[in-house]
Amino acid sequence: MKKTLLIIVAVLLILMACHSKSDKQYFDSAVEKAKAKNFSEAVKEYDLLASEFPNSDYTCKGLLEAGKIYHSILIPAANKADTMKSFRTAISYYKRILNDFDDKPEAESALFMMGFIQANEINQFDSAKISYMTYIKKYPNSPMISSVNLELNNLGKTPDQILQSTVRKTD
Repeated sequence: MKKTLLIIVAVLLILMACHSKSDKQYFDSAVEKAKAKNFSEAVKEYDLLASEFPNSDYTCKGLLEAGKIYHSILIPAANKADTMKSFRTAISYYKRILNDFDDKPEAESALFMMGFIQANEINQFDSAKISYMTYIKKYPNSPMISSVNLELNNLGKTPDQILQSTVRKTD
């Protein structure tokens, strides 16, 4: 009886393993769906990847791609509230990268994008300042430092104000 039960369990485990996707397969499937402009399905695949393989490098890459989809509002928003929700969702993906994959190259991009959304999309200037200051501290030699400093120097300014200050500097 025990042998039979053990064999059945072993066969079920083997069958389940044969039918599940690998982390790379989830990622590749999501990329293909995004290329086909099926962004909702791509995000679902990235989310499945993250739940099935929480520590995979592909999960880190997938979280970044899902954040980009939401930041770019590639899943249509019906109104301004939905647009704001999309930006906040992007930030949540970026935060997950920072929390779970802080040592990966994608963390640098996630931190910058989080600050950018906070500063330029949802007007959370205090949060953006913290994100940008953290970026400067963590990535002082990054080629993006000049962009981060530019963002910091222009927090809360309108495009006209930025243009006026640039014109004054060249005079």
